Amino acid sequence: MLDMYDNAVLGFWYTKILMNLDEFLALHILRDTNCHIKHRKHLNMSIIKSDNLFIAKASTFPVDLPLVSVIIISYNDRKYVGEAINSALAQTYPNCEVIVVDDGSMDGTGEFIAKYYGDRVRYQWKENGGMGSARYTGLHMASGKYIQHLDSDDMLLPDKVASQVAYLEAHCEIAFVYGRTIYFCDDDRTVTYEHPENAREHPLNARARSGNVLDDYVRNGNFINIGHTLTRREWIDRIGGWDASIRGCDDVDIMLRLAYAGAEGYFLDRPVYMYHYTLNTRNLSDTTGGEMGRHDQHNWVEFKESDIYAWEKLRLAMRRDSHPSLALVTKRVGYLHFHLGKHLFGRSKRLTALNHLWRGLLFNRERWAYKMAVLAAVAFLPGAQLRELSTHLRVAFQKTKGCTAKL
Repeated sequence: MLDMYDNAVLGFWYTKILMNLDEFLALHILRDTNCHIKHRKHLNMSIIKSDNLFIAKASTFPVDLPLVSVIIISYNDRKYVGEAINSALAQTYPNCEVIVVDDGSMDGTGEFIAKYYGDRVRYQWKENGGMGSARYTGLHMASGKYIQHLDSDDMLLPDKVASQVAYLEAHCEIAFVYGRTIYFCDDDRTVTYEHPENAREHPLNARARSGNVLDDYVRNGNFINIGHTLTRREWIDRIGGWDASIRGCDDVDIMLRLAYAGAEGYFLDRPVYMYHYTLNTRNLSDTTGGEMGRHDQHNWVEFKESDIYAWEKLRLAMRRDSHPSLALVTKRVGYLHFHLGKHLFGRSKRLTALNHLWRGLLFNRERWAYKMAVLAAVAFLPGAQLRELSTHLRVAFQKTKGCTAKL
């Protein structure tokens, strides 16, 4: 029979781990000698009495807590990866495994992790293959019921996993839960996962909602960062896991496929994820080019091509299923092609630009701006490239002749 002190200790940890943190702070502690704890297990604990509250310091926890796999992907990010790992190891939820997938780094990331973290994390180096490939590798290493993704220059807030596991355990119909993202810049050196006070609200938080998010994605584009979600492994497996061929926009791809498969999400309105807004991030987001270096321009184009790829997969699935949102998704694919074409044309890659502008026109034939952009691109092409374009268009026309009516 458990005495009053054992009940207090068990009540403390049961409440802290399995309930929302706000409710836990309100309850403080369960001290009723008759309280019933579902998970009655004798824990090896020392008890400290302070201000009439019993606080437990645990060396072991209930063994039936679901495992959470925290998968960190990194590429030449030794400067920041330690902060990401520390934020994962500092989670108040006790049953986490931390996996780091190194996507071909050459900056000593592996040596750094081995020296400072040892067997506290599972480290895997692989040839560089992009973000989708890295997450694919991490998922196959993971054993958890729930999957938490983390980029190597971002951080989790300490109660992120605990609060979201509590919700998912209580709501089996929900496939994923997500919260608010806060962000900080390179010059915000006072911001850490332990002291996030000076971080700023991410503007996409205003679009957050619960339920199936497919319609919001189709109408307004991406608004969920994969890092601020916690997802049931069974749902990721149900849609075939991560697409290892996609180098960027992997979060758009996975969320589109989850939503199209009918997954329901829940927005838990609290800060959970810290997004690092680096100078490189800003450059890669600069659609006008600006001060982009050659390497950043290549990455930005690769990123946008991956975005198109993710939406094109959805378009083809909707066309197969005669989905009512097919027309909207078709226009979005055209919009993405058009804006990538404009960018490439400004970088003198005119034949590649024209290919994207032509596709933009194909999917948005009523847009006069697209037609004028195609004509302008053709006007600037030298003779040899015009002949190459003519051949290309004849082949493309033959391929699309039989299916344009279905677009």
